Amino acid sequence: MRALLRNTARGGEPVVHGADTSDMTVSLKVFHAGVLEYESASFASIPYGEYAEVSEDSCPILADEHKEHLLIAHCRRGGGDQYYAQEHQLIYEPGSGGRTTSLVYDQLPVGSGKTSSILLLAPKAWVSRDVDTFICVANAGNPRSGGATGSSWQIEFLEQGGSIIHALSLDLVQNGSHLIDVKRELQGHFVVSDQPKMLTVVARGDSAGAVILTFLVNRKTQAVALEHSLSPHYYMNGDLSRVRREAFLFPGIKGAAN
Repeated sequence: MRALLRNTARGGEPVVHGADTSDMTVSLKVFHAGVLEYESASFASIPYGEYAEVSEDSCPILADEHKEHLLIAHCRRGGGDQYYAQEHQLIYEPGSGGRTTSLVYDQLPVGSGKTSSILLLAPKAWVSRDVDTFICVANAGNPRSGGATGSSWQIEFLEQGGSIIHALSLDLVQNGSHLIDVKRELQGHFVVSDQPKMLTVVARGDSAGAVILTFLVNRKTQAVALEHSLSPHYYMNGDLSRVRREAFLFPGIKGAAN
């Protein structure tokens, strides 16, 4: 994994008169299992139009392949903490070579209120003999919430007909990450075949701020696809309270679903 932190205008727009073209300063923290293992208050200073790379070359602690790390980069421009459009890039490459996938995005800061429980993790989880799906949940918590120690989640795997075929409970440590290997979790509960089958993965639990990435890996071709999930308010403008209430009633009909 490599992250390119870019001091550029959103969407690559040309610099306009009056735009802030000052350097972007970056501080970096690296956590493992909720424990701070690395911190740099002045990780990088990036001139406008340039970028800095976060990788095992610039941050050697990331070279440990046996640990899952949560990285928090705090980007500032002009010395303040005010919001400005950012455009960064994540790049993933299989260790055995093969193909590369990347994601560029602009993320608004976490709000100051209580974080709502996440209902939807990955609407498209594909599995077959050659295809694996991995869901990485990085529990960043809410930095303004007073610092909860973690959150307990119930993860459920549904087949296309809506029946729950497997469930597991997770305690997600704050500032920690957890990797869900969908095909491994389904061993003994679901028969994989040569033809990829689509499943739905949902979660309910305590309030937490989390970053969720889904990796679709083709073991035969070494191709990797990447998807990141956003909270419901990004793609829904209806009655979120009603949706949340009804979704949390779903465990009561688990037996009927089976």
